[in-house]
Amino acid sequence: MWLSYWFLALTLTCECLAQTLIQPKASISKMAGKTGRIGCRTNVAISSTNPIHWYQQKPGQSLTRILYFTGSVTRDEGFGNSYKMEKNTDYEFNLIIERLTAEQSATYYCAYWVYTANAYIKIFGTGTKLFVTDETPKAPKIRLFPPSSDELRATSKSVVVCLMTDFFPEVIKVEWKIGDVVQNDNVETDSVTKMEKGNTYSLISRLSVSKLQWRDQPITCHAKHEIDVPGLKITKDSKYEVPNAGNPGGPTCPPSVQELQENTEEGIPVSSLQVATLTYTILLMKSVLYCGIISCILYKMEYWGTKKPL
Repeated sequence: MWLSYWFLALTLTCECLAQTLIQPKASISKMAGKTGRIGCRTNVAISSTNPIHWYQQKPGQSLTRILYFTGSVTRDEGFGNSYKMEKNTDYEFNLIIERLTAEQSATYYCAYWVYTANAYIKIFGTGTKLFVTDETPKAPKIRLFPPSSDELRATSKSVVVCLMTDFFPEVIKVEWKIGDVVQNDNVETDSVTKMEKGNTYSLISRLSVSKLQWRDQPITCHAKHEIDVPGLKITKDSKYEVPNAGNPGGPTCPPSVQELQENTEEGIPVSSLQVATLTYTILLMKSVLYCGIISCILYKMEYWGTKKPL
C-alpha cells in the first residue's frame, strides 16, 4: 500500500515537473502612459480546453486573476480593457497592459491547469515584476575579486567575490559558472541594497572555490537583469581587468563588504600594482622594525655578558 502511495506521489511530481511556464524577463520598466508587454512561454500547446491565465500580485497582497484566454479574452471583475492578451504561437503569449499607471506596478504571473493523477493542479510561471517609473533602466557594473592566495595555501579553499553596482531596477539574479558548469552550491548572495547616491542598487555574491578549481578553470559571474550584460570571467592568470566597470584592475584578495561599497561609492579604483606596492612597503617597514628589535636584544645580551672593569 505504501508503495502505491509512493508511486502515485512520484508520478504526480514527475508529471508536474514536465509542465513548465517560463517568463523570460524577471522585470520590465516602463513610463506611465506607455504599453507594457509581459511574455510567457510553455512547453505544451495551449488550447481552448486548457486556457492560459494571468495573475497580478501587489506587495503585501494575494494573487488576483486578471483574465484568461481561450481564443478570446475573458477579464475578471475590476480589470478593464487596458488588459489584453496576445498570442504569438501555441507556445508563446504576451500580456498587454495599455496606458500604464503607477497603480499597475506589480508582479505578473501566467498560469494554466494540468490534469494529473485524477486531480487538477495549477502551474505558475516564474513571474515578471513591472515597474511603472520615470527612471531609466541601468545595467549592473560588475567587478570580480580573486580568492586569497594565503587562504588557498592554508586551507585549499577560498572565495571569489562578485560585486554588482549602479543597476536599476533592483530585480537581479546572479549566476556563477566554473568552466561551463552552473554552480548552485557554495554560493552566498547578499540582499540587494540601495546605494547612497541616486536611485540605484548594489549586490555582493560570493563563490567558494577549491585550489584545484581556481588553478584549472575560468570562473564567470553573470548578472541576469532587465538589461543583460555579458558574464565577467576571471582566471588565475587574469590581470583582473574589469572592462564593463571602467576599472583598470582589482585587488589581489577579496576585500570586506564595507570596503567594496566604500571604494565603489568613492569611485577610486584599486589596482593590483597599488596593492602590491602598499603590501611591499608594509612588509619592508616590519622587517626593518624586526631587525632593529633583534639587534637591540643582541646588543644588550652582549653588553650584560661582558665583564665590567672594577
